[in-house]
Amino acid sequence: AIDRNFEVPTVAHEVGIYLGDSVELVGYDLSPDPVTPGGTLTLTLTWRSLTSMTTDYTVFAHLLGPDGAMTGQQDKQPMDGSYPTTLWAQDEIVRDVYNIPVNHTAPPGEHRLEVGMYVVDTGDRLSIREDEDNAIVLQTVRIAE
Repeated sequence: AIDRNFEVPTVAHEVGIYLGDSVELVGYDLSPDPVTPGGTLTLTLTWRSLTSMTTDYTVFAHLLGPDGAMTGQQDKQPMDGSYPTTLWAQDEIVRDVYNIPVNHTAPPGEHRLEVGMYVVDTGDRLSIREDEDNAIVLQTVRIAE
């Protein structure tokens, strides 16, 4: 049996951006910065399924340095692979935690945190009208010395 949730919880940062016609990123919570190289950034994403899905999507959570280089990432299916998007019901709320390891070589300064969903087999991302890279930029995260 699946314990489904249809009530939107309180989130620190409301987003309200749609990924295709399938999913809405309702909002997120983020561990306080600064974070240090070699540390971990904890991100909790709150999704709303807009329809029953026939594709299992993988979520990406990327931290990008000032030069655009990847300085941290975690890509995984929701709930550490235990709750794929094909199980989500219409209007269901899914909260999912990402522990993003920050590279030991990450330079100090502002790094961009972005998320989205894609199909593992093809790399195709769910479209986002607001972004041609099909990634939602959440905010910048400060990396300390």
